[in-house]
Amino acid sequence: MCLMKRILFALGLLLAVACSSPKTFVTIDGPTLVGTDGQPFLIKGTNLGNWLNPEGYMFNFGRATSPRLINEAFSQLLGPDGAADFWKAFKDNYITEDDIAFIASTGANTIRLPFHYKLFTDEDYMGLTSAQDGFERVDKLVEWCRAHGLYLILDMHDAPGGQTGDNIDDSYGYPWLFESEASQALFCDIWKRIAAHYKDEPVILGYELCNEPIATYFREKQDQLNQQLEPLYKRAVAAIREVDNNHIVLLGGAQWNGNFSMFTDWKFDDKIMYTCHRYGGGTDADAIRSFIEFRDKTNLPMYMGEIGHGTDLWQAEFCKTLEDNNIGWTFWPYKKIDGSCMMAYKAPEGWDVVRRFADGRRASFGELRRIVPDRDSARAALSGLLEAVKFANCEPQTSYIRSIHLKPAQILVLRELGGHHLPFTEATMPWLQEVAKEKGFEITERNNLKDVDAAFLAGFDAVLQLDFPPYPWPEKVQEAFIQYVNRGGGWVGLHHASLLGEFDGYPMWPWFSQFLGGIRFDNYIADLSDGRVDVEAPEHPIFAGVPASFTLPDDEWYTYDKNPRKSPDVKVLATVDESSYTLSTPVKMGDHPVIWTNTSVLGRNVYFQFGHSPKLMENEAFKTLLVNSILWAAVR
Repeated sequence: MCLMKRILFALGLLLAVACSSPKTFVTIDGPTLVGTDGQPFLIKGTNLGNWLNPEGYMFNFGRATSPRLINEAFSQLLGPDGAADFWKAFKDNYITEDDIAFIASTGANTIRLPFHYKLFTDEDYMGLTSAQDGFERVDKLVEWCRAHGLYLILDMHDAPGGQTGDNIDDSYGYPWLFESEASQALFCDIWKRIAAHYKDEPVILGYELCNEPIATYFREKQDQLNQQLEPLYKRAVAAIREVDNNHIVLLGGAQWNGNFSMFTDWKFDDKIMYTCHRYGGGTDADAIRSFIEFRDKTNLPMYMGEIGHGTDLWQAEFCKTLEDNNIGWTFWPYKKIDGSCMMAYKAPEGWDVVRRFADGRRASFGELRRIVPDRDSARAALSGLLEAVKFANCEPQTSYIRSIHLKPAQILVLRELGGHHLPFTEATMPWLQEVAKEKGFEITERNNLKDVDAAFLAGFDAVLQLDFPPYPWPEKVQEAFIQYVNRGGGWVGLHHASLLGEFDGYPMWPWFSQFLGGIRFDNYIADLSDGRVDVEAPEHPIFAGVPASFTLPDDEWYTYDKNPRKSPDVKVLATVDESSYTLSTPVKMGDHPVIWTNTSVLGRNVYFQFGHSPKLMENEAFKTLLVNSILWAAVR
């Protein structure tokens, strides 16, 4: 959401509470969600994992992986009262309104809240042995979300008896929920009580009944267990509908939310949708083909409730695929130790003492006594963790946040307002603005380098040097640009960007010459010529939908003092066939690269030697190539 939309959304939610008029909720229209503003709504956000359902790996534990096992380790270190005090402080510190405000500032529109069923019982959990604080915690989160314009999905991550049969559901290693009538009754009762409490709350987007039911470890009973999933979902939905007909109910597939084959009835309720998960694998539509096909078969929304722990590039490419296929997402998780999240915290001093104990063998009391560390040291480390997880002490993971497409990609366009390239750029800019709206990126245009510095460039995912020469750049801007591409900023340069040499009283910029292959401008075809471009690297993403050969009109086809192909840092992607020139000219190079990239910097980059004539706006190959390149370069 842009700032204005977020303000309007927050005001709308406040008015919904303040006024007696009917409240509006997120609704379903076929495979699309519809927001409270009546417009199509695509979920984009994060998960508050580890807050109300601790998970071992987010503490760097390898053996103490579930809430029960983590609590056991902490109780053995601190005593039961000390562990209870720790958990109360942990819940207070781990997620605060500052965290929610930050999530909103990234462009997210939705938070998924994983929670343990015990928060809504009198069972012993996270420091309380009765009168659990589930409603108190969620109520506070709802108010924070309202204030900052975010929707909230409630996800029962740990169901009675365990729905998964692994650490993530805090179970005893088997999905006992499906074999226990008592657990199923409690499951439905908790959801009914939650729905009764939030039935009129528009901040709540929906109720996700349970997370990742029926793990892959139970092959001999998998079919039998899977067949029980839809009936249980129907039972829980019926319980919810006794008190709440306003909210969407989200249904996850079996086997890590990846298998939907057991579902046969998607018309038993008019406010249901489905949710899938994916970690790893490919990033194109084929990687989620089964999800897309199920979505299309049911004509109901599909949402990627968990995704993450990939490289920034993998995440960015996957987000584009999801968005192209109308599948929203919430990345896992918002906060954890060391990284691979939106907000990371560092292990406090002495944390290895706690980690070694938590992961040590403690099967007998003798083993426990042998490995228990100095308890004062353990207590200090756990106190340190309570400080480390506070918002003020965490570090935003900027590249991660950029990669998950919460905000439109920001493109800086540099172009001159004079000279003989003006007709080309004047023809290009209106088309580029329309493409930006269509493809979901935003453009900022600059016609000079005033006020451009490292901080300014840091706000952009890619720079488009649209026939803007490389020689009049002040030294501070040169330094800022070098830092920018070395830190992952993208760059697409056209034509005039390789006018390297001494021009208009300016010296050549040596770094930029090396960046483009150690070249210096030599000559050009002043009277212009058409030329056929031959693609050398058709597998490169910028050539998607571009012919293997295509002719471009009226260009100058620069030559240089050396071939950029000779640089070890350059990968040539396409050449011009000089025999295809429509003008007889001695201005030739022989092997004549016209599209190439520098592989030695972190930022994605590509240079096009062409970009002179406004006729290029009539050339589909050129336009496809330019759009592909901008989108590719903007990925970090």
